[in-house]
Amino acid sequence: MSVNQYIRQLFGIWCRNKSALTQHDLAQLFSQATTRAHMGSSNAYPSAHDLSQEGIHAYCINALLRTGDDQKVLAALAAQGFTGLQFESDGWQVRHNEQGDTLTCLSCAEFGGLNLTLITNSIALLRALQASSLQPPTPSESFPNCDPGTFGSLQGSMDYWWSYRWLPFWNNLTEQEQTNYLARHAVSEGWREFIALHAPRR
Repeated sequence: MSVNQYIRQLFGIWCRNKSALTQHDLAQLFSQATTRAHMGSSNAYPSAHDLSQEGIHAYCINALLRTGDDQKVLAALAAQGFTGLQFESDGWQVRHNEQGDTLTCLSCAEFGGLNLTLITNSIALLRALQASSLQPPTPSESFPNCDPGTFGSLQGSMDYWWSYRWLPFWNNLTEQEQTNYLARHAVSEGWREFIALHAPRR
């Protein structure tokens, strides 16, 4: 998926949220004058998507977090001077730190974890988050009552979860890390077959 497709998908979600920030709002919040550094290329998870081509001089992280990882994120936010945030609250939250950086985030409970969208021009925060070993819930935690063998094709909420929540995490792992993950979390044979069927070949 291209960056532009990713951005359009995100803005589609924001537009359906009653308290959404518009693209114009974000462009005003993250003007070019606020940008002092760039992430550069990185394969870390969660990926930081550059929004500057859309006139928003910031980066966006969009991730599903397992239980407990929300505390890692709050700790990283606090360490960079962003305090007073509450996850699963209504609407977007905007914060500024003493260094002049800005962030806005939206979060909700979804797929057995915390769905977090975070936009910021704080490179230090982005790097701290990528160094925090964040992970989504396992497939069986996201879909505790589903038999993966019954899904012949991806559609609806399953397609959304796979494409935007699970696959970015999975693709970031090496083959050995994937093997270790499946063993460490005792992923069932059904889910292993599901992942093998739908994951792109390397």
